[in-house]
Amino acid sequence: MDYCFHSYPRELARQIAVKWDAAGMVDQLPPEDALTSFLSEAYQASLLREEDRAVVCRLILVNPAELGHDAGPPNGLHVLRFREERLLHEQEIRRLSPTATFYRSLIGVRWDPKQGFLIWGIVNSGLRWINQTDGGRLRGPVVPNCLIIHIRGPGTLVALRGQDRIATLLNGKLQDYGFNIFEASWLSHLQERFGKWVLHECFKGQPHPGATVERDFTRILAQNVMRRVISQVRRARHGGMMILIADLNWEKLVGANGPISPKYWVEDGKARRRYRELLFTVVRTLSQVGGELGLATVGWEHYQQIRDDRLAELDESIFECAHLLADLMAVDGALVLTAARDIIGFGAEIHIPTQANELVYRALDIEGEKSVPVRVDESGTRHRAAYRLTRDYPECMVTVVSQDGSVQYVGNRNGKVTFWDILSI
Repeated sequence: MDYCFHSYPRELARQIAVKWDAAGMVDQLPPEDALTSFLSEAYQASLLREEDRAVVCRLILVNPAELGHDAGPPNGLHVLRFREERLLHEQEIRRLSPTATFYRSLIGVRWDPKQGFLIWGIVNSGLRWINQTDGGRLRGPVVPNCLIIHIRGPGTLVALRGQDRIATLLNGKLQDYGFNIFEASWLSHLQERFGKWVLHECFKGQPHPGATVERDFTRILAQNVMRRVISQVRRARHGGMMILIADLNWEKLVGANGPISPKYWVEDGKARRRYRELLFTVVRTLSQVGGELGLATVGWEHYQQIRDDRLAELDESIFECAHLLADLMAVDGALVLTAARDIIGFGAEIHIPTQANELVYRALDIEGEKSVPVRVDESGTRHRAAYRLTRDYPECMVTVVSQDGSVQYVGNRNGKVTFWDILSI
């Protein structure tokens, strides 16, 4: 019989050391026992409260001399060193957490073999750093390739090497199989088809006077929007479900007598199609701006780098749309979208019968080629509904966000209902 055990700082330290070793950088970490102590203080701090607020902050393990003296946010780091360093312990993290707010600053910590871990100051990173995980156009400051710990609430720590997540302790359990699903080649193929359609629709029957927009641009923009939606739902801690129907004939699935029945239908019209219209406008504007700058082709990097008020306003509109989608997921039931991200309705029920002793498959790799069976009845209501829908209708892809912040992507791969645990952020 397999028993389930909760994991705590020692197991997390071991996983971090393994990932660091795989990158050939293990000598940059403190000894494993010391690292365990560091994570233990962070874990204990996550269980505390500061004036009735949960402790939520970031720790960066780095010598301040390695950070330099940049001009500060939004493009650099603003480093504030204390006159006197303080020993790291959970109460000190608790007291500093309101000053080092999660979305703007980090608590600077360094390792001294004789004195242990010392808090040496505050690093102000500005807001742009979250674009890496939450989606966004503008680049943030370059983050040093060192250990960063996100304290996200009781029992939840996320470990990063620079900007790359390497381990997550979620509610006392290590996430063994967490994926960045957007890197899956089969999903990229579907998005590439969508990108071709967007570019065709944008410029059909029109002269193309501007720069050529790279096909990959629409895929990356869609990924950023999806990241923003997921992060907003997780941050609200209410959970939610999003159904994407990758079939032009979605009406056969959605209706009072169909398998998907929204409580709140959105009237057909421009408002329903706002995301696609914004996307078309962004592509046309990027092409126009690129042409004005004498560029032959433009892509995501140009979209990030070009300072143009037209692009900035459109980017804000795109992400306001993402926030709206996240809000619609707060209602019990599912948000239902077409492949073009048109809003069909929300608060949807799924009417598909269960099957006895039904199994689904947890993916062990990003392509879903390796997996392990899991009993459906071991899952919650949202997840069971997602499994039943993708079982009978493979054209549906479902994202499920739990109240505890865990995220699953559910799809039908080669006739098997498969789910991927998405890396926590």
